[in-house]
Amino acid sequence: MDDLETSRKTLRMSLKAINYSHTLEAINGEDALAKVKEDSRIRLILLDWNMPKMSGMEFYRRFSTMPEAKNVRVIMITAESLQANIITAIQAGINQYIVKPAMPKILEEKIVCVVEKDINNLNKRLMETEGIIQGDDALSDNERNSNLRSFYCSLVSEIQETCEIYPWKAAPHFMAGNIHQKLGQLVEAQDAYRKALNIDPKHELSCMKLAKLYLKRKQGNKAIKVLASMVIVKPTSAIYQILGEAYLAEGETNKAIKAFNDSIRLGDCSKNTTKHQLAEKHEGLGNAFRQKQHETNDKSWEGKTVTALKKSIEFDPTHISAHFNLISVYKQAGQHEKALELIKKTAEITPDTTDGWIALGKIFLENKEIPKSTFAFKRAVESSTNQSQAFFDIGDIYDAFNAEMAMKYLVRANSLSPKQFHILNKLGIVSRKLGNTEDSVSYYQQALEVEDEDEKLHFNLACAYLKHNKSNAKEKGCFHLEKALELTPDFKEAKELLVQLS
Repeated sequence: MDDLETSRKTLRMSLKAINYSHTLEAINGEDALAKVKEDSRIRLILLDWNMPKMSGMEFYRRFSTMPEAKNVRVIMITAESLQANIITAIQAGINQYIVKPAMPKILEEKIVCVVEKDINNLNKRLMETEGIIQGDDALSDNERNSNLRSFYCSLVSEIQETCEIYPWKAAPHFMAGNIHQKLGQLVEAQDAYRKALNIDPKHELSCMKLAKLYLKRKQGNKAIKVLASMVIVKPTSAIYQILGEAYLAEGETNKAIKAFNDSIRLGDCSKNTTKHQLAEKHEGLGNAFRQKQHETNDKSWEGKTVTALKKSIEFDPTHISAHFNLISVYKQAGQHEKALELIKKTAEITPDTTDGWIALGKIFLENKEIPKSTFAFKRAVESSTNQSQAFFDIGDIYDAFNAEMAMKYLVRANSLSPKQFHILNKLGIVSRKLGNTEDSVSYYQQALEVEDEDEKLHFNLACAYLKHNKSNAKEKGCFHLEKALELTPDFKEAKELLVQLS
């Protein structure tokens, strides 16, 4: 707000230069007070020190007592560089100050100072509150998780306010994605990470989080797309690691091996790479070698697999999933004594995370120690801040062993987080496996309502329709096969099935 048109014009141009497209103007303090009462969308005020009818400081003193002030940031703009004015403004609670002229670069720097302070304060509150709740021994696991969830829900609305104040800054959107993920709101988390990447295509953490979400939701093709874009502008060890996982999920084994090797090479060059990260990299490479052996039936890959997984365990002896994978390799190779010895060692490791308990439960399940696997999965759910995701992960594991148990966990996941694409899609897959065609079609249709541009979902729904006994089942099946090919023209299985039906 400024009484001079030329000053306001300079501010308009400066704000436009840093991507603020929606602005309001006030010619004096009284006009400004009226506008903030009328428009609840105002989140940032640029306030001139000298104005007619009401000075900038008088406006701020009156404004700061209003309810509307709670979520608004104020930057004072003055033509005077008097130290006393600056001290008065800061002591009154003004977030930042600018000495005229307010050029775009200076304005952006000052706003960045404000946003970084806001983000730091939010992160500080997040860490402190999580620490207090998690460290309260008087709380049961359920009470602890409930308290954390309530806190996350209150925090996410504050972060959304910060996103509105700084629509051109990636950091608030990234933080919003993290909180949505803690709440199990995966669609919202994906949207937030995508917004952060749209603002800053080099925002590596948003890319990694988004890709991992795609992998959790069994959308490896989408993970590859976002990671491949990041590799061009920022080829880091961490990006190559997740890219390897995505290629592996999509069956592109040779590309996975190359990506994991690139991840290891770059990780070895970095002083910041931890032993646990190195363990994950070598485990990924071992898994790629193992998949290559399955594809080629060439036993020479077995030795490479064992070497990579052993390296993983050497870097981090508590890395349970590497233990599990090595046990499976030993079993398939007929080396039962080595497998049994490693099972005993692995069972002695007490996991300290939900993922650790799930990996341990999988080992017990593989070894047909059902009571132990049940206990491990129970601990996984109890220790999780996102129980829906824990139930889904366990149901996903059971799918290879017991479809009815898989269904039980997946239904529970769906009840806790309805309308989640990956849960509904998996429910459709398991229902088909159990021969419940009607349920399968229903789950796939619900998943389509959430996300209709996933070629695998259209393919799955087509397969379900083709098992249907309704008269138009073939027509609907062909429609969804065509939709799958429209989204991914080189979808081999969809092409082959459509040719069979023609």
